[in-house]
Amino acid sequence: SQKVEIAVFDPAGKLVKVLADRHFSPGRHQVIWNGTAGEGRLSGSGVYFARMTAGTNRSVLKLILIR
Repeated sequence: SQKVEIAVFDPAGKLVKVLADRHFSPGRHQVIWNGTAGEGRLSGSGVYFARMTAGTNRSVLKLILIR
């Protein structure tokens, strides 16, 4: 079990939405971003980055949102 944070950022580094911030048990898990910002408004088309932090490990994935 480990605390995992998954968040989406815009290209300027501004936080768009936190998708997960909790402990996960070992195994496979899935988190889905529906293209909305934290306030529930739709995010515009463009490039975003998803960052996952688990303990001392960090991974970043480039996302392209097309509306």
